[in-house]
Amino acid sequence: LRLDTPTGSGARWDGRVRVSILLATSTTPLTAEITEASAARMELSEGKTIYASFKATEARAYT
Repeated sequence: LRLDTPTGSGARWDGRVRVSILLATSTTPLTAEITEASAARMELSEGKTIYASFKATEARAYT
């Protein structure tokens, strides 16, 4: 997740999951699990615009 428009390929970071983010996109909702520190650093709050960038091979679909 980013506050600015992503460029290039996504980087992989390991961390303990603490926060679940739901992105209400125009097509399909996207959920991302991030660390509490990442959420604080990005100053995330409901309604804030953010961008998601990831490699297709790292995506998982849950039903």
